[in-house]
Amino acid sequence: MKKLICCLLLGAFGASAAEPPPAATRFAEARYQRVRLHLLSADPDVELRNGGGQLVCKAPCEASLPVLEGDKFTLEGPGLLGSDAFSFAPDDTDVTLQVHPGSRAQRITGIVLVGAGGGIVTTWVSFFGLLSVVAANSDARAHQPVQAARGRELFLDPSQSGGISAAWSVLGTGVVLLLAGIAVLGTSHSTSFTREP
Repeated sequence: MKKLICCLLLGAFGASAAEPPPAATRFAEARYQRVRLHLLSADPDVELRNGGGQLVCKAPCEASLPVLEGDKFTLEGPGLLGSDAFSFAPDDTDVTLQVHPGSRAQRITGIVLVGAGGGIVTTWVSFFGLLSVVAANSDARAHQPVQAARGRELFLDPSQSGGISAAWSVLGTGVVLLLAGIAVLGTSHSTSFTREP
């Protein structure tokens, strides 16, 4: 009887020791890879962060990264516009990324210029449009002249050189600011990267 119990116990322990690891563990191990990363940038503020926002390394750096399939990374840093999330391909083993940082200050400058220029142009057009409407009503009632007609003449009548110069200078300033803002926004970009051989 004792021999039988011992055999059963030994068989049970041996069977559990021989059991394969859980399916989830095998699943993760099958998709685990190590990527040797070379991160290059002229801007020392560039940072590689994982999907949880944790710092992985700062440029320039060389690191051996443990990566699971589907892991996401971003390139960001102080004063920079972060990159879109990206991941490494299953066959990536040695990767060199040349980072092209995007400036947050440039983007903000462009937005401010567009807002200021657009505001000036809109205000100018609205103001003189209103003056034109009021002046037209005044002209229709010539026996009841109004001050608005004089205001329109002050800015639009070529004989009023001071007024017309001021009015068109304001409009010109608004247009210049608006175009400058559009140009700045057109050249701004988020942080990006290219793969080096």
